[in-house]
Amino acid sequence: MKKIIISGFILMGLLTSCAAPPSIVSTDESSLSKESMGSASSTAPTVALTSDRTFVYKSLPKEIYTQRIIKIQSEAELAYNAMDPTVLYQRFPDIVTAEVVSIGVARNYSDTKKMYTMTFSPITIKVERVYKGSYFKEGETISLFVNGGYLPYREMEKSFHTDDVKAQQTKRTIREAEKNSTWYFDDIDGRSFPEVGKKYLLHVHQDDYNEHFISGWGLGIQEINPDTGKLPSLQSVAEYMKKLE
Repeated sequence: MKKIIISGFILMGLLTSCAAPPSIVSTDESSLSKESMGSASSTAPTVALTSDRTFVYKSLPKEIYTQRIIKIQSEAELAYNAMDPTVLYQRFPDIVTAEVVSIGVARNYSDTKKMYTMTFSPITIKVERVYKGSYFKEGETISLFVNGGYLPYREMEKSFHTDDVKAQQTKRTIREAEKNSTWYFDDIDGRSFPEVGKKYLLHVHQDDYNEHFISGWGLGIQEINPDTGKLPSLQSVAEYMKKLE
C-alpha cells in the first residue's frame, strides 16, 4: 500500500498531481451509456486553458454503482487533524449543508509531460443552509470540485506506463466488453466521497487558482441521515454547528 504525504490541501497520489484544475465550463449533463465510454474524451467539450491544463468532462452514468469498480487503495497523512470539528471550523471559510445534484469525471492533460495528471470531480450541489462564509447562497445550485473520483477504464488506460508490467498485462488480457464496464476509484484511507441524491454537511476551501473544493478528509464531508436529519455523530447539524460558532 502506497503512503502519500499531504501538506495543506495538496494531494499527491496515484490518480492525482499538483496540477490545478481549470474553471468549470458548460457541461454535458446526460448520462453515459456503456457504448459511449470508449469515445468519452472525443465527444466531451474540451477547453485548453494553458499549455498544461485541458479540461475534459462527462457526467457519471446513472448505473455507475452497478459497474465493476476497481479500488486503488492508499494511505494519507494530513498536516492537520481532520477529525477535530474545531480545527475544521477554523480552517475552512465556507461550511454549508447541500444535496448533491450531479458528479462528473475530469482530468488534466499536461502537454509538457505528455501525460494525464490530475483526476478530480466537478460536482453540482443545491445549497440548503449556509452556516459559515459568504461564497454560497441558500437555495442556489452551484458547481465546484472534489478531489479524486471515478475514471472509466478507457481513460485510466491512457495513464498506463510502458514499463508498468501489471498495467500492460491488464491491457493485454482485459476483454473488450470489460473495458466498457470497468471503472477505477481512488480509495484513500480517511477520505469520503459524495454520492448523487444524498445530503451532506460540507466544508469548502478555495485553492491558489481561486477554485472552490469540498474537503473529503475526516469530517469534511458528513452525510445527513435522510430519516433523522442527523449526522454520523447523532447530532443534528444545528447542534453540531452551535458548539463551534
